[in-house]
Amino acid sequence: VALLAEDHPDVTALLASLGARDDADVDVEAEERAAALEEVQRAAALAQQELGSARAELHRLEGASDANVLAARAAEALARLAESAERYVVVDLQRRLLREQLEGFATRRANPLLEEAGALLAELTDGRWTGVGATDDGGARRLLVRRGDGADVPADEGLSEGTADQVFLALRLAAVAHQHRARRAAGGPGLPVVLDD
Repeated sequence: VALLAEDHPDVTALLASLGARDDADVDVEAEERAAALEEVQRAAALAQQELGSARAELHRLEGASDANVLAARAAEALARLAESAERYVVVDLQRRLLREQLEGFATRRANPLLEEAGALLAELTDGRWTGVGATDDGGARRLLVRRGDGADVPADEGLSEGTADQVFLALRLAAVAHQHRARRAAGGPGLPVVLDD
């Protein structure tokens, strides 16, 4: 002990503290150390299990067959995505072309009377309503009124009483102007017009 104390001066202090302890203190500390050791061993065993599982999963993922399967699935998903994107582009292009054709057809078949009524309506409403048109609804013609934001509203559904009156007035004035021009072009007198409130 003397030689050990010479090489390690703190051993003397350790021996002195051990001499002051009784058997009960040593037993309590031994139990605490044993419990701590068991906890460390449990944690080490759990870590070993997790490490083993991770290694097994890594080995499985690195295996040639699994890697090939995953690569094939990824290629298949990309091919399906490309096919869907191409189909969407074609359908979208067809839809745009059809809409342009329909708009062009409607423009070519535009009724001059309705165009004039629309221009009059835009003046009467200060641009809140900008046009009058017609559409075929299952064989029946329907009158549409175009709002300033470009939306078409059926004249028999979505108009207030005041707006409906303005549409009626615009149509009547356009009809009067049309008949007046036709009479004048035929060499006849102008069309007399009587208005009241």
